[in-house]
Amino acid sequence: MASTMTDTLRSAMQASGLTDYRISRMTGVHASIIGRFLKGERGISLTTAGKIAEAVGVELR
Repeated sequence: MASTMTDTLRSAMQASGLTDYRISRMTGVHASIIGRFLKGERGISLTTAGKIAEAVGVELR
């Protein structure tokens, strides 16, 4: 089964070893948004996904 962009991004964020706070500082996205996204409590925009992907070094397709 193919993983979704959301699954790919969440996995890359967790594998990066970066804290929510560090990703927040790198992207300008509030840490609470990142934390809630990782917990599956909210979605994020494509713009935000792109910022996070760049920060954790993953390419989204």
